[in-house]
Amino acid sequence: MDIDFYLGRMTLEKEKVIAMVSEIAAFDCGDGVSFEVVGSTPIRDDDDYGGFQVTLIGRLDNVRFRFGIDIATGDPIIPCERDYNYECLVTKESLSIKSYSLESVVAEKLQTVLSKGVANSRSKDYYDLYVIFFTQKDKVNFDSLALAFKKTCEYRRFSMTKPEALMMIDAIGNNSQTNKRWASYGKTVGYAQGIPFGEVIKAIKEWVNFVL
Repeated sequence: MDIDFYLGRMTLEKEKVIAMVSEIAAFDCGDGVSFEVVGSTPIRDDDDYGGFQVTLIGRLDNVRFRFGIDIATGDPIIPCERDYNYECLVTKESLSIKSYSLESVVAEKLQTVLSKGVANSRSKDYYDLYVIFFTQKDKVNFDSLALAFKKTCEYRRFSMTKPEALMMIDAIGNNSQTNKRWASYGKTVGYAQGIPFGEVIKAIKEWVNFVL
């Protein structure tokens, strides 16, 4: 639905961000696909560094697709960004891109889940923590994960003890609205359908045990 970018080596100013994205979008790869920047809105209003979502329309012949890219900065990446090889769906070409570390992905999503509690309407946060636990856990350095969580909480000025965190996760798991949203999410996206929310909660509690 959107693409997340971390901005480095330049200031996060709206005019500069839009100009940068517009310049990249205007590049012609010769594949018949074109992109147009059509708007921008602020994101992460509760963050001192803030950020922007830039909305684009992609075109291929008569096909039009509207999507957004979220551009932000500030959050620490622990231990550092990593090189990730992305395989193109059609050509199978491998593209090397810079990516967040798994440790920072888990740390940021876990902090978000704990800070928003039952008010969190993004079921995808729960799904991501679940699927990373069951498919990528063996690639996670747990010392780096604990440090990433600590640094993320410090940056976001958030604090919670382990008993408090586990109680919060239980509250999320037992909340009727959260369960309804999870069931609706599974029907909407398909790939989460049939996953019991109780199993998701167990996975998130395991992440808590690793970081606190």
